Amino acid sequence: MTKLDLGVERVHIDGLKRSDPAVFKAVYDFYWARLYISAFNLLRDKEQAEDVVQEVFSYLWNNAPTLEIKNLTAWLFTSVRYQVFNVIRSGKVRNKFENLHVIEEFSSNIAEIKLDREDIQRRLMASLDELPPRCKEIFLLSRFEYLSYKEIAERLELSEKTIENQIGIALKKLRISLRDLAFLLPLLFLR
Repeated sequence: MTKLDLGVERVHIDGLKRSDPAVFKAVYDFYWARLYISAFNLLRDKEQAEDVVQEVFSYLWNNAPTLEIKNLTAWLFTSVRYQVFNVIRSGKVRNKFENLHVIEEFSSNIAEIKLDREDIQRRLMASLDELPPRCKEIFLLSRFEYLSYKEIAERLELSEKTIENQIGIALKKLRISLRDLAFLLPLLFLR
């Protein structure tokens, strides 16, 4: 995990501990699809997979101030795994599984997800590094520190219109350089 990734995780964890709804929404938006895919790959049941992910996020929101989370990504995927096992153990989807090879499949899926995520993050960071310095700074303040355009404008002593234009430039350049990952852009803090 890069220094920036660790910083973002720390911001997320701290915000969750403060029960900050904006941080929770950012975490939810960033992780929901990947957690759902992880659950669905095992359960092969859309509603059950959605329920599993919702249960994990509900637990996180209700208990974050008391949880000792060191690595948010690991905590979320582990929580989904345990919730999936609970669903399987309860028999709600047991008839869909002929044998226990599902556990081995899940373990390999976690490794693939981790590699895919690391590759995507490397590509995102490389694309961000191609932005002009001021444009990159504004984009990071917006997408990684969750500051509003007004807050960024005040901090950098620029107009809100300048901030809006710089974010537009950054998004356009990122869409071009990450065009083969266009379906993932909403998950990459591109709101």
